[in-house]
Amino acid sequence: MGFVRLSVIMLVGLTTVGFAGGWAMNEWAEKQITPAHENNPDIRRWEWDIELDHWNGDHDAYGTDPACPLTARFAIRAAWQALNFLPDPPEGSVHTPRPVTAAAHLLTAIGRMQPAYLAGKVGKDTWLEINALLASVLERIGPAEWTASRAVYEQVWAMLPASGPRSARVALILGNLNHGLGQQEAALHWWKTSAGLCTGNPMSDDPAEWIPTEIPSSPACQRTVASVLVAVSAHLAASGEYKKAEQFELASLSFLRSIRPSSLSTGETSPAEALHYLYLLQCSSLLSIHIAQVLHGRKRPVSESLAWLQTAVTSSQKIVSSTTMQNLQPTDGDHPCSLPLPPPITSSRGMTKMATQAVADATSSATEALNLASLLLEGTDPAAAARNLETALWWSSISTKGGLQASSGVLEAKWKDYNQRLQKMQQTRSQSI
Repeated sequence: MGFVRLSVIMLVGLTTVGFAGGWAMNEWAEKQITPAHENNPDIRRWEWDIELDHWNGDHDAYGTDPACPLTARFAIRAAWQALNFLPDPPEGSVHTPRPVTAAAHLLTAIGRMQPAYLAGKVGKDTWLEINALLASVLERIGPAEWTASRAVYEQVWAMLPASGPRSARVALILGNLNHGLGQQEAALHWWKTSAGLCTGNPMSDDPAEWIPTEIPSSPACQRTVASVLVAVSAHLAASGEYKKAEQFELASLSFLRSIRPSSLSTGETSPAEALHYLYLLQCSSLLSIHIAQVLHGRKRPVSESLAWLQTAVTSSQKIVSSTTMQNLQPTDGDHPCSLPLPPPITSSRGMTKMATQAVADATSSATEALNLASLLLEGTDPAAAARNLETALWWSSISTKGGLQASSGVLEAKWKDYNQRLQKMQQTRSQSI
């Protein structure tokens, strides 16, 4: 897609933003924009607000910053509507995806804000947050905009303090973006920086030392360092350092399993708390998959890899059942991503977003684990391989009026490949009978 296309859309946005939804819709959006913490003490306690979108430099304020020029506020509201109100375009539609529309409006807003910011009329906090929003939205668009996202995140990093969970999270994202762009040394640098900020200790260049010896007191830092460990695990496995990767993954898994409900947990489990521990479980699930892959790379018995893959699937099942409060099985007609979220979660926009992502991530990891199990079994037990692939398709599908399609978090190309492989397996099996 490219930044050029975004710039063209931005120019169109300059002339249309005041008319696209109408004045009334724009004013409605202003009243709908709430602080990321939603005045919910549990969201604050578990620091989910650090990971959610901020639309104002004042994190306790509703709406957009009144210090911004009116045209910038219009554009910010239009970006909010694109991300939170507009429906997703149908598969293969010519309509512009929501993140692209939002990015165009945010580019417009930043262009309108910049003179006021340089003149000291718009505060640094609002300038930081709108740029952070742009960086995040560019990242969501996909690989075509990761270079642009990285550049904006680097500007955001320069505006943040040199400590704290927010800075640690931005460092993690910069590591992930560099990894996705093939810049492995830069990725390792940022992951090391993130781990150091989470633990409060300077880090050497040895990834084994990035595994905390003590659990960070900040819930956001617990989630961030867990993500760092998963990212480094994947990097080590991809580099072919199987023995080093296995040692790192087992130690990382041991650390994550040591994190238990602490003094932050009081009374009945809140959605914010439950989602925190399910996030850590998701990271454990990914590490289990990585261990299975590394063991296969080290020519260990297939049964060892299969056991770790089953552990990953079991973790995914727990995540989905705990998030949706339903214990769904592959024999049921519904699919995991089709399950509605319960009212305790849907009462919060932010928690709904996090819970939806948790189900999508669990679906993705379960699908990957079952597909790998199918590949491992294909040569020795075709029937078991087919069963695993059938279950992978159940996890990765969602029912629509037009039939089954890939669920959120699963690439369409992979989903089609699973279908084709299963059809070949079934044809081969029928021919052999």
